[in-house]
Amino acid sequence: MNERYRGGQDLIIDLPADYDIQHVDWLAIYCYKFRVDFGHVAISNVSSRIPPYVPPQKRFDDISPVDGWPTISLLGNENRRNFTFQLGVPGGKKGYQAMARARPAKYVWYVNGLLADIYLKRGVTYSFM
Repeated sequence: MNERYRGGQDLIIDLPADYDIQHVDWLAIYCYKFRVDFGHVAISNVSSRIPPYVPPQKRFDDISPVDGWPTISLLGNENRRNFTFQLGVPGGKKGYQAMARARPAKYVWYVNGLLADIYLKRGVTYSFM
């Protein structure tokens, strides 16, 4: 943790393979480097609805890459001076996520109806709508 724990946040505990939640009676968070006790709690009455083991979740970096849509480049020149921007859906794993290699926002910008990169030429006046 990079900041001081004030409660209300999740702590993820990675237990050894031969342990599960049913084998934990006591939980303490202690920093050996600074000798600080962040607190401790006895664990009892564990609900049977809690699974004994939950595999760790994959990080976004660990997700296998997906072949996305072909990348489209719009070149601005004397013949193409008008660009229309619209907000639209990111297109899932094959759309913006594959193009930018990052998680998309709820909406992304489409240019002239395409999810594209724009390259502009200096000295040319463009119109953006």
